[in-house]
Amino acid sequence: MKKKKIIIILTVVLVLLVLLFVPFRVDTLSDGGSKVYSAVLYKYVKWKGLWYSEQTGELTEYVVEGMYWFPENLKSLDELRKKAFSGSKYSEQPVYVNEIVEPSPTITPSPTVTPTERITPTPLSQEEILSLSVDEFYEYVRNTALSNDAEKLRVKAYNSEDWYEYFIGQKRFVRLGIDFGVFENYENGITRIHSLYYSHPETVFRKMPDGMYYTAFASEMGRRVFWFATEENRLATLVGYPVLIYPGELKKHDEFMGISEGCTLVDVMKIDPTVREYYDLFYLHSTVSETNLLANKSTLRFTTVHYLADGILEFGYGALGENGELVITEIRYSPDYTLEDCRGRKIVYRINPLDLP
Repeated sequence: MKKKKIIIILTVVLVLLVLLFVPFRVDTLSDGGSKVYSAVLYKYVKWKGLWYSEQTGELTEYVVEGMYWFPENLKSLDELRKKAFSGSKYSEQPVYVNEIVEPSPTITPSPTVTPTERITPTPLSQEEILSLSVDEFYEYVRNTALSNDAEKLRVKAYNSEDWYEYFIGQKRFVRLGIDFGVFENYENGITRIHSLYYSHPETVFRKMPDGMYYTAFASEMGRRVFWFATEENRLATLVGYPVLIYPGELKKHDEFMGISEGCTLVDVMKIDPTVREYYDLFYLHSTVSETNLLANKSTLRFTTVHYLADGILEFGYGALGENGELVITEIRYSPDYTLEDCRGRKIVYRINPLDLP
């Protein structure tokens, strides 16, 4: 009888150990292949991706491992990432483009080309992309970008799960509602266009006459998210906010006339269905609390961006209501699709109508 009790106890202990220490979930991030192993008592992350240094001009692959025990494993991935890179050579902050002493060359956007000049390039391999210098990559993006206003941008469609996880934000460090410029010089280069091509060599940008560029990724349901770039920083990184557009759901500014400071995220969602995606990311994959309401444009905050038939509209949520609902504290609207980003640049969000879903 005693032996039987011992066996039962050992079995229970073994089961508990399995439940506590064996990972119940393994995720792969889109930052170059980082893997996240989640267990009840710990989280192990093998950070992997590309790192770029403005000082040396080198783009290299890196692998950094991190083990996070309870309760630290409950922190967000961005907090864990900062700890993992703290003290490593990848924690060195590159020099900002506008801080470089040497004068930057004046960039003149190339003119629109005719259809006969358009040659669809063969996507480079990851090895070829990694081998390009900063200047060579800049020229590659410029030369392969679509410039013909009468030709549709080639937009690859992904199954809804992958599209949501890797392009909307569930598994990306940078997601909807965050200005890409906040992380322009982040040590792992996750917003660098070089890194984007490395992860998705099929990426194609459209070149706009004003020196702005954009690319898009579609879901099988026809929804599209647009990411923007500019020749102002030599196409080094993505800039501005990601813009999400549903097919057939383009609104007009006057439909939002009843929205003012003090209204909530739910009020906006009643008008624009794209806010459902923001809602899920804010409440299911972020922590909505007073301490996380950072309204300064140079930091993280909760923001929704709405591409309209007659302009671009931005709502900033810098307060919480009595029931924990996000409350609007800032509103910006531009009929010419131009908003200032967190670094003071004018970002033109205008999209060729041919590329809209």
